[in-house]
Amino acid sequence: MDSPPLTLSLEGTVETLLAQTSSPQEAETTFRHLLSDTRERARLTGRTSIGPHRSDLQAFYIEKNQPAALCSTGEQKTMLLAIVMASAHLLSLQTGAIPLLLLDEVIAHLDETRRGLLCEAILHLNMQVWLTGTDSSLFEGLRHKGQFITMGA
Repeated sequence: MDSPPLTLSLEGTVETLLAQTSSPQEAETTFRHLLSDTRERARLTGRTSIGPHRSDLQAFYIEKNQPAALCSTGEQKTMLLAIVMASAHLLSLQTGAIPLLLLDEVIAHLDETRRGLLCEAILHLNMQVWLTGTDSSLFEGLRHKGQFITMGA
């Protein structure tokens, strides 16, 4: 599956500090001061309001020149699948372990072209991938290349 042309970025306090300061050390010092300044509020609320755990992953679909949040469900699903599959592939290369992917009801959100591309990509991953769905006709691209299990009602 050719990855959709997208860019990924993180947006949050830490990333903003790194972009606005002249060095990582300056960003770290400023971040330490922010943590210190918000410590009492964090103690009272039981959670911290700033930090890397509060950063958001942003995706931007280059082909349409718009944020992923404004893309169709199928386009968003395609971008997410590309990220998940690339991550699984990278994990297998780095560790030698072959992950098992479970993709629950994803194929229904893709048009025929994207379904075909997904099926091709799955076959090229060379790993076990489980797909679930309620409409068996959507899995035609894997009909003679995969194993099918039908659950009774």
